[in-house]
Amino acid sequence: MSTKTDLGHDVYKRFANFGVASIYEASNKNGLIDLDLKQIIPTSRIAGPARTLLLSSGGNRSVHEVMKYILPGEILAISMESPVPLALIGELLALQAQKAQVAGILINGAVRDTDAIRELGLPIWSRWISARAAAKDEIGQMNVPITLGGVKIMPGDTIILDGDGGVVIPKNRVDMVLATAEQNYLKEMGTKKSIIKGEYTYDLYGFSKSGHSLKDSITTKLSD
Repeated sequence: MSTKTDLGHDVYKRFANFGVASIYEASNKNGLIDLDLKQIIPTSRIAGPARTLLLSSGGNRSVHEVMKYILPGEILAISMESPVPLALIGELLALQAQKAQVAGILINGAVRDTDAIRELGLPIWSRWISARAAAKDEIGQMNVPITLGGVKIMPGDTIILDGDGGVVIPKNRVDMVLATAEQNYLKEMGTKKSIIKGEYTYDLYGFSKSGHSLKDSITTKLSD
């Protein structure tokens, strides 16, 4: 039943610290979850291995069951074959997930009881917020491939979530993406120092060497 990888807590912490935008860039702009995700806990950011759950329709019976199997540090990633804005997670399920010490939950569906969940502090990202209750009769599938926002998520893939949304890194690309993110971070720190000194990214990125500038365009139009 386990989806845990051997990446370790420190590796996931580094992914979370870099954040979605930086990891997306480091992954050669692959893996972005192209959904307008609702970040239920403001400023929250997490990373961890995916525990996937696929629901055939708008029933959340299997969401109740998966709480018995999910492991500390995992991100529960839930999708439906045909996503609809039904609440798959509410306060009681969020409380169970928190007790299980999950890193957080990603839902291609809706969440409800958001005020209570904010008090709990459990990081959740959902496609919708809705009080419409889910049915309890459908049985889903755990640890199977799911798709969210055009991205395929396999059990154990690394998911990073923050205020910019979410990005997914397959297990076989983790080391490469993390190394690239660290290199990019060092470059960005150098750029920040240059900006503090008064330089402009327009010059630092080499745009001014192209021979075409906003100033020239404005001057040309004014002289016409």
